[in-house]
Amino acid sequence: DNWQASLVSIPLAPNVAVIEYSNSEVSYGVFTNDPSMTSLSDLKVATIRTNSRSGFHREMEMAGAVIVEVDSLNQGYRMIRAGRVDAVLGVGIDGVAIGAPNPETLHMSVKLAVLPFTVFVNKNTPQGREAVRLLTP
Repeated sequence: DNWQASLVSIPLAPNVAVIEYSNSEVSYGVFTNDPSMTSLSDLKVATIRTNSRSGFHREMEMAGAVIVEVDSLNQGYRMIRAGRVDAVLGVGIDGVAIGAPNPETLHMSVKLAVLPFTVFVNKNTPQGREAVRLLTP
């Protein structure tokens, strides 16, 4: 794996360091281009493949969303810009999509959870090991 760090939940493994900040929060939710959209019914929602085992995935399916699995959050954002999906499951702070190339055009239409700000770091890379050293007490 060549990933460095993620704000999106990564399946726990020996190489994954989980660094949680109890004094900060992020929201997991569905971002769309349409601020008036409040229902998941019949929406095509891009989600990262690793989220397919999450409660968020099941919650969206139960609400009527059509799940489109993608390899990365960037791929999901490209697909919403191209009109291939209606929404992206992402992470936001104060309703702003973290990592989106065009966050000003996206709106958190449905908030699924508010969780502590958590960074998942790959300890198998030199940069990941350095990040863990710098970010943990």
